[in-house]
Amino acid sequence: SKDGAMILFSFPEIVAKNSKKSPEKVFRMLDMYNSIVEHWTEIETTFESAIRSQAMTSLVKLGEFIRMALAEFETALQKESSKTTVAGGGIHALTIDTMNYIILLADYSYVLSDILGESPPPAKSSLPESYFGMADSDESPAPAISLRFAWLILILLCKLDGKAKHYKDVSLAYLFLANNLRYIVVKVRSSNLKYLLGENW
Repeated sequence: SKDGAMILFSFPEIVAKNSKKSPEKVFRMLDMYNSIVEHWTEIETTFESAIRSQAMTSLVKLGEFIRMALAEFETALQKESSKTTVAGGGIHALTIDTMNYIILLADYSYVLSDILGESPPPAKSSLPESYFGMADSDESPAPAISLRFAWLILILLCKLDGKAKHYKDVSLAYLFLANNLRYIVVKVRSSNLKYLLGENW
């Protein structure tokens, strides 16, 4: 029914408006956004103008939520300042949590390319030259989304470099950096990040 369809397509907008813009909620919003996009052809051919308009409004609101939540994630990562060292120079919890989050985001790279399309990517001058060789083919999302993922990982690497300085033993500091860098590389190569960042990353 018309009322049922209106309720259905109003729901994502209501959720997006009334939910806290926290990074952990972004995946639920991405799923709703993706669901509407995937069924857009059917929505256009099945429903009248008012319902199509509501579906589009929900897309816009979901997109706004996702952009703000991802900005919150980046800000939280940049502000992370714990000084606790990991015994034996092991893998830091920040490395594990951040990479798990980024890997999950990478599974939504094509949707994120659409949502973040109007947001400027990090300036290339902010990234090492080695980041410029990232894949850019018909099978890869737009370079802008690749730069965003590269930027988040670079922030993580900078944070780890700072944490290494809290070790009094220099050898442990280098071991810490080596272990965490290896963890990041393994995670990149075993996930969709491999295609986003390119073989030469």
